[in-house]
Amino acid sequence: MVGGDKKDIEEVKKDLVAGKRIARNGHIYQVKGGQLHVLDENAQLKQNKQLDIEYRAKTFAQKSGSWHVTEDHWQQARELVDLAYQYAELDGRQALNTTTNENGLVTIGDWDLVTLVKQGSASAISSNDWWSLGLMA
Repeated sequence: MVGGDKKDIEEVKKDLVAGKRIARNGHIYQVKGGQLHVLDENAQLKQNKQLDIEYRAKTFAQKSGSWHVTEDHWQQARELVDLAYQYAELDGRQALNTTTNENGLVTIGDWDLVTLVKQGSASAISSNDWWSLGLMA
């Protein structure tokens, strides 16, 4: 590991042995089954999206009272995930963020924003948004 001291290297080794993912130099490293796997950030993003779609589809199936995931559940999940990642991209991010509450200031995360938009309780940022245009102080 170029540019790291001995303590940094030991910490990275410890994390890798524990199965954690380590991001360095635009790649993500993880040890699985004794093998070092290297992913680039785009591959990791694609994998995260796929896992999000799978999770959401299974959640839709359970909410409908079924353990069987239908094509409709997959389609709903793909739409939600695509929308969440579009909001992140509009905000200049590749990864999704979560809702936070710091000292009473609530920042709505991407998943909660998608949920609110789908319910009709919120709208996405648009070209006539006064805040994004800098018209509000």
